[in-house]
Amino acid sequence: SKSTPACMAFLRILAECGHCQHLLEILIDREVAEETQPQMLFRRNTLLTKLVGLYFQLLGHEYLWGVLGPPLESACNSTLLKTNLHDLTPAEEQAHLAEELSLCQQLCDMVVMNVIRFPPTLHRITRYLFLTVEAKFQDFGVTVIRSFVFLRFICLAIIDPHRFGLMDHPAPPPITSKLVLVAKMMQRVANLSSRLDPGLSREFIEKNRRSMSEFVQHLASPVPEAASSDRFETPLSEMPDPALILCRCGHVNRWAKTSCSQCKQI
Repeated sequence: SKSTPACMAFLRILAECGHCQHLLEILIDREVAEETQPQMLFRRNTLLTKLVGLYFQLLGHEYLWGVLGPPLESACNSTLLKTNLHDLTPAEEQAHLAEELSLCQQLCDMVVMNVIRFPPTLHRITRYLFLTVEAKFQDFGVTVIRSFVFLRFICLAIIDPHRFGLMDHPAPPPITSKLVLVAKMMQRVANLSSRLDPGLSREFIEKNRRSMSEFVQHLASPVPEAASSDRFETPLSEMPDPALILCRCGHVNRWAKTSCSQCKQI
């Protein structure tokens, strides 16, 4: 919306001054206090939902770039995913679904394998959110974190990587439609949902259940004391152990590129 740049500038100033955390905690308290249905928390497009979403986008850029950037870049260069679904034969449709499922698995792997790189500042928000929701709606804290972090942060970045600064140009329409499907798959996996989308099997959800649950539990747990203050995080590129990069053959490549030296040798 037109107000987004102004809100981002406002949040940036508050973050630099160290006051953003306090403001968001006040808004979280208000949102939870006024809500009567825990399953609707952060589902509506309220002021808090917008501000927290923008705050995550602002301080989570380096994290998203390191974790989601490589597999999304690879997907956007995929010849198969660029093909219009209406032009596919039944056999090609199956190959298409397999490609989407493979991308979803790569994204799941990157998210859970880089759990310790989730920005501490955002971790404080998810921890406070968990405690606040649990105080009023017992056993809903983890559910709300699971819903918000994926629905308003990770999955939005998958759907529109250009808007989140993960790509230089918007993805072409055929790719965008596939990214929307993959984001829906990702949300189902994160929710451990029994409702299945085309190509998303119950076995796939079970395969990722433990690692995804551990990721969300980490976001509900206390923030390590060594974590940085309410300021911009250290870029992943400056960390001694950079984010893991997974290539399509399944090899782990620790360099900030999508090509794999092991693949080239096969």
